[in-house]
Amino acid sequence: MELIYARGRRESGQMLILFVLGLGVLLGMVAMSVDVGFILHERRSQQNAADAAALAAVQELPESSSAAVAAAYDWANRNGYSTADGATVTVNTPYQGNPGAVEVIIERDQPFIFALALGLDSVDVNARAVASVQPPRDYAIFANAGGCVAASLNIQGSTSNINGEIHTNSELKVNSNLYVDGAVTHVCDAAVSGSNTFTGGIYQEEELNWPVADYTYADFPCTFTETGSKMKIGAGGSQYLLNPGSNTLKPGVYCAEGDLEVNTNALTGDVTFVAKGSISINCSSCDFDAYWNDVVLFSELADKGAISLSVSQFTFQGLILAPNGEISANGATFYSDEGSFIANTVSISASDINITAPEIGVEGPPKLVE
Repeated sequence: MELIYARGRRESGQMLILFVLGLGVLLGMVAMSVDVGFILHERRSQQNAADAAALAAVQELPESSSAAVAAAYDWANRNGYSTADGATVTVNTPYQGNPGAVEVIIERDQPFIFALALGLDSVDVNARAVASVQPPRDYAIFANAGGCVAASLNIQGSTSNINGEIHTNSELKVNSNLYVDGAVTHVCDAAVSGSNTFTGGIYQEEELNWPVADYTYADFPCTFTETGSKMKIGAGGSQYLLNPGSNTLKPGVYCAEGDLEVNTNALTGDVTFVAKGSISINCSSCDFDAYWNDVVLFSELADKGAISLSVSQFTFQGLILAPNGEISANGATFYSDEGSFIANTVSISASDINITAPEIGVEGPPKLVE
């Protein structure tokens, strides 16, 4: 009986030791779970504050980066993150060269409660948010082709002054002395040479939507229509379209169900040229003002030869559009104080380009992008 009793006492003592050890491990796990829970809660709070601060800041862009920074700090403070709260708030705008984007980073130490017993004081917790906005844009040149098409926007020449923005949804190539009072943006690679000034910077941007109305040939109210293979205006063409004794075209919308060709030394008019096929302008001096909805030229053709300009001097007021094809502009001088080249692809080679763009496009809502 004594031996049995002694063995029972020894076993009960071992169980007590195991229980104490197990309880310590269990309590440690509970303690760590509590600390981890506090860390995760702090991380979520920081992320919510960073998101709110970035969205508040981006609404001030691109007009005022200082106002954007102030708005970010204000919203971080409202959510309990300021220097007085032991937090570090960092605001970066322009972000990666984009004047319409802002980055907000919030950092703060989260003290441990139970892990202090293990010699751990605190852990650094941080959150980051990037927001951007697409404001109305004054595009002077816009190339819509996606998929990284080689040189979908190609600008060559000696002197170019562009008041407005330039964008391509693909690759950009510039070999010119180009002065742009605005941003130059591209989705894919950029090859830029020459003495260039871009007041709004040059940077990569996400793919942008077609910036004007999505016109088709059928949308245009035709004043004059040619149902044959080609509408010709000028030498060897339809002289009746000219006002008697002048080089001024009758005002209206000129529609060609095939190609449209203008071949003359000098020609002016309040006109809109529209073609299902190609539009070819060959002239020494042409001056056209848009007759309908700010459109000067529109080709529906899905080809590189959609709109071809071969001129000595070309002055225009309005939009030159080739949504499915290419605008190819070659000559000495292109001038517009309210005009844009907008196409699937754009190729310009000229000795003097002087374009001021109208404001086009619709402002996009502020959004978190990172």
